[in-house]
Amino acid sequence: MVGTLLVAINQWEALLGQAQLSLPKVFLTFLVPYLVSTYTSVSKDLQRPQQKPLHKSRSHTLS
Repeated sequence: MVGTLLVAINQWEALLGQAQLSLPKVFLTFLVPYLVSTYTSVSKDLQRPQQKPLHKSRSHTLS
């Protein structure tokens, strides 16, 4: 969604037929927000401390 909006803003003249569409710029316009989002998500996950399990498994013994 963000990439589509950015292409419309950055390539407005091309969409109106007043200029030539630049495919490398269109590709980068979609790629950069994806990479930023992925980087943010991964770095957040790597910085989060490890969570303890909610419950420990217990061994049941028969008496």
